[in-house]
Amino acid sequence: VDADDGDGVQEGREVVQQSDELFPLWVILAVCAAIVHPPSVTWLHGDLITLCVGATMVFTGMTLTLDDFKKILQRPSQVAMGFLCQYTIMPFFGYFIAKIMKLSPDVAAGVILVACCPGGTSSNLITLIARGDVALSVLMTTASTAVASIITPTLVAQLAGNLVALDAWGLVKSTFQVVMAPVAAGILINKYFPTISRLAVTVTPMLSVWLVALICGSIIGQTSSALMVAGPAVAIAMTLLHGGGFVFGWGIPKLLGYSERVARTTSVETGIQSSALAVVLATRHFPNPISSSLPGALSGTVQSVMGSIMATAWHYSSIQEEAENTQSFLDGMKNPTELLSDAKIVEMWDLYDVNGNGALEKAELLQLLIGVYKEQISVIMEQSDIYQTRMAKAIGARATSKLAQMLQTASFMGVKACEDQIKALNAGQAPELNDLFEKLDGDGDGIISKEDYEAYGPQIIKSTFVPAYMRLY
Repeated sequence: VDADDGDGVQEGREVVQQSDELFPLWVILAVCAAIVHPPSVTWLHGDLITLCVGATMVFTGMTLTLDDFKKILQRPSQVAMGFLCQYTIMPFFGYFIAKIMKLSPDVAAGVILVACCPGGTSSNLITLIARGDVALSVLMTTASTAVASIITPTLVAQLAGNLVALDAWGLVKSTFQVVMAPVAAGILINKYFPTISRLAVTVTPMLSVWLVALICGSIIGQTSSALMVAGPAVAIAMTLLHGGGFVFGWGIPKLLGYSERVARTTSVETGIQSSALAVVLATRHFPNPISSSLPGALSGTVQSVMGSIMATAWHYSSIQEEAENTQSFLDGMKNPTELLSDAKIVEMWDLYDVNGNGALEKAELLQLLIGVYKEQISVIMEQSDIYQTRMAKAIGARATSKLAQMLQTASFMGVKACEDQIKALNAGQAPELNDLFEKLDGDGDGIISKEDYEAYGPQIIKSTFVPAYMRLY
């Protein structure tokens, strides 16, 4: 929220966010309304449905910039993986489910159409709830939407063309009109009217949720006769389709070695389809629009319920998971002062007892302390390397990566503190040196015996000269 936003705007955004998170509820309510009193939702039909889908695409475009498309090139492997899962797993699942369940040609074509559509806009919200990578989710949705006007009609023609008579070119034109043109319009609004766009996007997610719910309810109301006959079979088909997308969309990234967070994101992107687009295309270009649009209507209900349940389960499992990741990250890690052992400090005596007389003068003690700090820098950097290694493995576990970054920062602060203390000692500006010398020079003869150093030196040095940064550990 911008600093100049008032409390009212802040509260408004919270209300909108809460409304977005109730997406499955709105869909279920719309479907119930369609069953109990169809006219309450069936007033939305024909070109009005097309207009509503176009509006949701404009809203999507208003959240994007041209830089978002450039960012795809910065994460090519992850985006490509999501793209391939979207346009391989789902289309072939849809085809085989329709075949195995022996659905009627019109209904089977509708199932395949849903499977060939790009990712749905609700995937970004579900990814957020699931504690996935929202930025990656947006990139994947952007990539699948950008080519939908070509890939969706092509896949549908190949997989469903032998089931029903299709106007392939009509599918291409409609997909372009309903997807690409509105998204492009939204991007232009965001570019040339950023203030309007910034204000609008506070409510457009909620409007998109309501419009999609209303579209699903309207189609259910209009297809009540087909629903009575084919409804249970279509519901099972949609459950298998979206369930398969969720499962394989999660499993493939895990097999390829990606993090849990990336796997969750890919799962949601694969399993969530643009059901509203499927409804529009079926209504416009399929010979029996009532039967062929039914899978799209039920898809919106099934995927929103399944996706939300899955996301909620992941959301709460992440809390425990992050705690375990944090503990795992910390296992074996030590405060650098612990790594600088008492034995190491005792061993340093021989390096700085230049005269070999078993006693240290103040000048020799000064050099020994400088050596202690240099040794401390060495062990700090050793720990720092471990932080970097573990942090690279912890990408995707937010709590762990943040902890790693904090410890890394503390390490750099520690090195700087040690270097500053060395400079102070060399410049004679470390009053702690005199205090240390007095504590170790028990008999006050101006020298420190090896026995006193071994007995008291490590403890006094580590307690007196530990930089304040160590408290961060």
